[in-house]
Amino acid sequence: MLMKQALNGFNGIEIGAIRILFATCFVTVIAWPHRKNWRRKDGKHLAIVGLIGNSLPYLLFPIAIAYVPSGVVGVANSTTPLFTLIIGVIAFRKRLSTMGSVGVLVGLVGAIILIAPWYDHGGESQQWGYLSLAIIASACYGLSVNTMGSFLGHLKPRTLTMFALWIASIPSIGILLYSQPWQRIDSLMAVSQPLAAIAFLGIVSTGMATILFVRLIKLSSPLIATSTTYLIPIVALSLGFLDGEALELHHLIGMGGILIGVYFINAQKKAS
Repeated sequence: MLMKQALNGFNGIEIGAIRILFATCFVTVIAWPHRKNWRRKDGKHLAIVGLIGNSLPYLLFPIAIAYVPSGVVGVANSTTPLFTLIIGVIAFRKRLSTMGSVGVLVGLVGAIILIAPWYDHGGESQQWGYLSLAIIASACYGLSVNTMGSFLGHLKPRTLTMFALWIASIPSIGILLYSQPWQRIDSLMAVSQPLAAIAFLGIVSTGMATILFVRLIKLSSPLIATSTTYLIPIVALSLGFLDGEALELHHLIGMGGILIGVYFINAQKKAS
């Protein structure tokens, strides 16, 4: 819903860029004393977390929300545990049990039903392509989380978040210099509400949440940490419904499949 408000003053790419800059400023202030807590070989892994795990998803999600109900995009975001597990097995050589395999299959079927590319979507049959951007963003999270868990566990959460956001801010600055949103703004008051929404998203939903999320990875595992997205479909669809967005049967079926899939994945982790 906050992204919807932000779209009243900026386009999706600008929202993602400004959000990252707000987050970067906030985290830098609280993490500056720990800036020396890193090793040179961390650079490539921090780049993955910064660019693929932060910059790219925060550009893709606002674009998706501009064309797809925010509740449905929130459901798509719940595929993050599935991608975390799949990428962990393929790229990081992690073990996958039978129960985990069932969870991945059921969850991916749920995601396909959610997107429903065969459905007309009320005369806008191409909108499922924009929803796929949210799915790609979730896959980016999966790669980033596995990278943090496998290679950056020695860094303090604030330090890791600060360096990752510094890297993510580079393309964000370039995007804003290219688009120059200030050229079309008559006054600061005209965009005060969209800016306030982006500031909240940046400081709270990106800055603070990422620090806590990295801390959770250190205390548990990437898979358990991404299980926090289990609540996103329920919250997102509920808020979207309250905001007047329509819910259709395939949305609910797809959400059910995703939740059943991540339940099996979580049960697999507990069993191991």
